[in-house]
Amino acid sequence: MSNSYTTKYLFNMKDDFIIPDENIECEDILYKNTIAKCFYFKSVSTMGKCPVCGEASSTFKQYNTITLRHGTFDKHLVIIKIKKKQYKCLNENCSCKSFYEPIDIVNKHCTISNQHKLSIALELSQVKSFKDIARDHYVSDITVRRELDKCKEPELYPYLSSVLCFDEFKCTSGRNKYAFIIGDPINKKVLNVLETRRKDDLEKYFMGYSMNQRKKVKYVCMDLWTPYKEVVKRIFPRAKIVADKFHYQRVVNKAFNDIRIDILKKLKSKDDHSYRMIKKNWKLLNTYKLDIDDRKTFYSHILHREVTQSTLLNEILNTNTELDEAWRVYQNFLTVIKSSYIIQNKIVILDDWIAKTKNHTNPLFRTAANTILNWRYAIIESFKTGYSNGFIEGKNNRIKHLKRTAYGYRSFVHYRKRILLLNC
Repeated sequence: MSNSYTTKYLFNMKDDFIIPDENIECEDILYKNTIAKCFYFKSVSTMGKCPVCGEASSTFKQYNTITLRHGTFDKHLVIIKIKKKQYKCLNENCSCKSFYEPIDIVNKHCTISNQHKLSIALELSQVKSFKDIARDHYVSDITVRRELDKCKEPELYPYLSSVLCFDEFKCTSGRNKYAFIIGDPINKKVLNVLETRRKDDLEKYFMGYSMNQRKKVKYVCMDLWTPYKEVVKRIFPRAKIVADKFHYQRVVNKAFNDIRIDILKKLKSKDDHSYRMIKKNWKLLNTYKLDIDDRKTFYSHILHREVTQSTLLNEILNTNTELDEAWRVYQNFLTVIKSSYIIQNKIVILDDWIAKTKNHTNPLFRTAANTILNWRYAIIESFKTGYSNGFIEGKNNRIKHLKRTAYGYRSFVHYRKRILLLNC
């Protein structure tokens, strides 16, 4: 294999008449305030074809050297200079008097090679900002945005999966505060991203699917947002709603933590022994009782002695009866979620917890119990199926990372396209 062929292969040169210029060695040059690796090529064609009239011409007029940005190597910009030939058009009736031979590696009037543009497009599917991509490829951020506009959206799925995930993420661009994302947890795909999560807009979108497609949906996982429930009941006639485990656990967890904070506010002094124990050990109070270690000891700077997690928890609960009662209510709910009981037993325990907590003396627990009651059937479906929004929440984490890296997006169109490229 010749050196000429190897060089052309490395630079993805497909035109047979373009070869490395052996008379000029590659060198380092200064290009727009940066050191670049420069390689030289030349044309050896003997004939060109007029792009207007299509007539062939072998009448050579002059050479013209073009300078192209063609990627990076070892974090240095790679420049290629190609000496092209200009031919005269022999057709007197043709409006084109002279023309340059077309080159496959670059489009007309461009100084960035197609290979370099492809590299930019591939970077758009990574969690990087426009300016970071532009800096790494030695182009402007406007060029990166232009390449994003040229990118085709990943093909959206014309069908609906038997299981769907509904969720939202904060989106300050556009007219809405939250955007809506639809996921397929079975095939691990993001189906679409909508600019709004309003009920009317969601119904209009899903009505675009045929009734046969909508009847295929068996389960829809969601957080505890009522408009989602109303959309599912109207659009998906055979679908059952599945409440996300994290969200209904958080309802009771938030009520318990609000009670704990209220207790801290009632304590007179922040230097109080009880105040310090309740405030510092909030993680221990939120831990499920069967996950608490009663063997490994550690030194407690508040009690000034070696203790286990179980011993420290008992000390904390003994300091305040209201906290002790609230902790037991919260632990009873965690038992419903985390226990390995059969489904029927879980339902019985859940109904018993709702009945007792609905009449609790603390209004925070009463509100939490009413929320759990409103979503009772969806929670029971989560027991039966084991489905959750874990997949789509993981995607949301990447979406938030993308937005944070770019310090926000003014254009929702750009934001949506990058999300789809990121998750395709």
